[in-house]
Amino acid sequence: MDRASRAALLSALVFPGVGHCYLGRWWRGLSLALASLVPLYLLVSTVFAITRELVAELESGALPPDLLILTQETMSRVHAGSNTLQMASLAFAVFWVAGIVDAHRLGSQNPPGDPPCSIPR
Repeated sequence: MDRASRAALLSALVFPGVGHCYLGRWWRGLSLALASLVPLYLLVSTVFAITRELVAELESGALPPDLLILTQETMSRVHAGSNTLQMASLAFAVFWVAGIVDAHRLGSQNPPGDPPCSIPR
């Protein structure tokens, strides 16, 4: 497998920016990883907030422990915060795909004799 394919697979399967680090493009890889963490944080924090609210209502007895009602309540709250979730999902997807494409493009440009993981000095 060539370097371009490895870099693209690393960015696709591990996390955006890992393929860039494999190619020795540390700053670009770290920038992409940090930019990807922002929408990922928004997604995870929104889901945890919804979960905390539902658990609190379950514990207080305001919400019955019925799976159908829990599912409906979860979906209604997800739809209520859908702008944040949609924008964060879209931003993460854009960073992810851009990282894959850019890592493959950079891997194709680098000469094969260059060391793949040289640490910046």
